[in-house]
Amino acid sequence: LFAASTWRISPSISNPDNMLKSTVITSSSLMMRLFHMVLILIIWGLYSLYLIKNSGMIKNNNYVDFQMNQPVDSAGKTWESMKLDDLRGWEQKRYDDFCAEADGILLISRVIRKAGAGTMFFQSLVDSLIYAEHYNLHPWIWVNDNENKPCYDLKVHGVGPNKTFHHLTGTIQDLYGEGTMTCRTQQGSRPGPPNMNDVTKKDYTLIGNGLWQSYFRQVSPSRFPMKLCQKLPIFELTRSQIMPDMHRCSELAVRGWAFKGIPDALLPKEGEMREWLGNHRKRASAIVKKYFYVLPWLQAKIDEANGSTNCLSAHIRLTDKASGREKKELEAYLPYIEAYADASPNGQIYIATDDATALKILQDKFKSRILFQKEAMRSSYEKIPTFKLLEDNKHRSNTEALVEIYAMAKCQYFVHGYSGMAEAVVYLKYPELHDNSINIDDEMVPTPSEFRKMIVGSNKT
Repeated sequence: LFAASTWRISPSISNPDNMLKSTVITSSSLMMRLFHMVLILIIWGLYSLYLIKNSGMIKNNNYVDFQMNQPVDSAGKTWESMKLDDLRGWEQKRYDDFCAEADGILLISRVIRKAGAGTMFFQSLVDSLIYAEHYNLHPWIWVNDNENKPCYDLKVHGVGPNKTFHHLTGTIQDLYGEGTMTCRTQQGSRPGPPNMNDVTKKDYTLIGNGLWQSYFRQVSPSRFPMKLCQKLPIFELTRSQIMPDMHRCSELAVRGWAFKGIPDALLPKEGEMREWLGNHRKRASAIVKKYFYVLPWLQAKIDEANGSTNCLSAHIRLTDKASGREKKELEAYLPYIEAYADASPNGQIYIATDDATALKILQDKFKSRILFQKEAMRSSYEKIPTFKLLEDNKHRSNTEALVEIYAMAKCQYFVHGYSGMAEAVVYLKYPELHDNSINIDDEMVPTPSEFRKMIVGSNKT
């Protein structure tokens, strides 16, 4: 069309005898035609570069896709800085390096079955990632159907064809503690090292598109590392190795409070709860900051819920609490929120609560200073946990929980009780929120007056 527009056709073109005489290409029209051709090439080139930069993957003949945020080599090159003719050679080198770095692949397909989103994502999966790093295994998350009733939504996480493959597989040994490491569970063991001497082949089936990758970027640089590293065996923690063995018995697991069943050697000593929590939070934070990257659609919801960083976040859980934790009423949180409001008059207050009545009370008291996730489901007078209210829409329940966690982690100060969601917030912003948080369930919690002095002192510095 561009080329045709540069030709000037005379009216006499209808006469075939005059065709050659009537069709005149002037020098100016020729130059215009060349200009259009060059313009087309430039636009096509820019569009090709845009596709390469934004596609999120580059595929080779082995259908292995690497995420573009991975560094190419020790010199710090990235996908964006590479020349196209370098990609194929780089791909094979990177694949070989990736496979040589580990002794196997840990397929994380199981989680604590009854855990809500906070505990499932930030404790159960964090524990498995810690296990993978401890035993030099490439982690790979694909949580399958029926492994977690409160969070798995077949309508969302089961979408797409199932994927079946045949691969080398091995087992994970059990370790048995003695003395103060005795585990108070039926089996009394904790997960040990992978058994590299007992490797066979078996069929695996991946259901749908997976739970993890519906919210987070895959932790492996390849979506399917088993196709990349066919000589590396796959290991899986069994259901009992996840819970209770890992969660209650392993020294590798992270914990947000001292619940029942933990071996004596792993419990906090009297008066050392905060230090004990700090050690767990430090280890968990390193894993979360390395592997947890929310997808863009979820990040947009987080930013919409809380656009401030000059704020106090309060996780006020009023409908239910289990695992030996005492449920507190709004009155236990309120003095600390008031202390912050007084000490930081320009600061805002982000409220994450499962109780609609509590939110209304706080809005009436603090007016426009209150921030909250506007579309989140909250219980009213019935005090029914929100995950039960959303039993038919678990994807929404997961989304709202993750938005609350990440929105709270934006703030400078944090008021909370013992909770998997609260620990997740601290993991995302450790050590700041470990130092600047008030745990109302802690026997040695500072008074509201002491909390106010801490905020005033921090504002002065």
